[in-house]
Amino acid sequence: MANSPYIKAVFKKRLNRFVSQVLINNEVEEVYVPNTGRLSELAIPGNNVLLIPSPGKYRYRLLYIFHNSFPVMIDSARSNTLFPELIQKNLIPELKKDSIIRSEPPYNNHRFDFLMKGKSGEYFLEIKSCTLAYKDVASFPDAVSARGAAHIEILASTKQGKLFFLILHSNIKSFVPNFHTDFHFYETLKKHSKDLEILPYSVEYDNSYNIVKLNKVQLILPEVKPSGIYFIILWNDQSRVIECGSLGKMEFKKGFYVYSGSGKTSLFKRIEHHKKKNKKQHFHMDYITVKMKITADIPIITDEYLECDLAKILLENSGKPVKNFGSTDCKCFSHLHYFQNNPVEEHWFWDMVLKLRFERFQK
Repeated sequence: MANSPYIKAVFKKRLNRFVSQVLINNEVEEVYVPNTGRLSELAIPGNNVLLIPSPGKYRYRLLYIFHNSFPVMIDSARSNTLFPELIQKNLIPELKKDSIIRSEPPYNNHRFDFLMKGKSGEYFLEIKSCTLAYKDVASFPDAVSARGAAHIEILASTKQGKLFFLILHSNIKSFVPNFHTDFHFYETLKKHSKDLEILPYSVEYDNSYNIVKLNKVQLILPEVKPSGIYFIILWNDQSRVIECGSLGKMEFKKGFYVYSGSGKTSLFKRIEHHKKKNKKQHFHMDYITVKMKITADIPIITDEYLECDLAKILLENSGKPVKNFGSTDCKCFSHLHYFQNNPVEEHWFWDMVLKLRFERFQK
């Protein structure tokens, strides 16, 4: 890209929701992250990124993260500023003859992104930026979004709303709400799917990473129940000995531990149980979750109870099993595996998780 406005860098670490470390010519620089989502499958150390100058506290703003060699624009606020340009250039087939009346129109105590005018009259439009994808399947949200579900409720109540998902990946064929991460958002969208128009579109970039085309993708609203399998990732900040019920005293080295389990009746309640600090100690996990910090929980909704398969995958990816932990009712050596480094910051881990979550929806 001749005369490119972008600064090339390498992603290093996310410090918090709004700040990350990158390497620019091998020098560490803190940059602003304009996206409050997790970006877990994107914000992996070593991934290439593109920055733009920023007038705020930090010199640069993170704009693109490369995923499988393709750029993904992660600036959620930029989607709203892009939308008028997409309308003006007639890049959205279903909205070609529509026009913007105003941005941020009020409605009761709420503001939508746009008030639009179409052939059937005026309507409200809400935009959601989608950065999460597995191969040709896109999904939203990538983190729990109570605000997102509330937006759907209010938009549906107008009886004249459109919900526009701007999928910031190319070559996407289908879109499914991310019921694995935010089951309430999925339920709300499914409940109101006939009360509003849902428009999922994926983008195509040119060689300068400008959006030059949008493609409508298939909307999938499956029937699912909140049961399945999960990972719990724990950080043990020091070597310690923990009394683990029937297993007796066990030594745990400093590092990360990943537990694979299942919730056959209520997946999310089982995960919430693990998060509680004050609880009756019954499961093996109950003894270590009060001593270690849970850094991530990763639910996977499925009718297949594959917790033993999860344990096997961890073992195959250099996880060191903790003997007999969480596996008294199966033939596995262990359901708890030790890692010196955080597996959540590695590609193999998210490739596995996204495959388990979304492979069934591939075209």
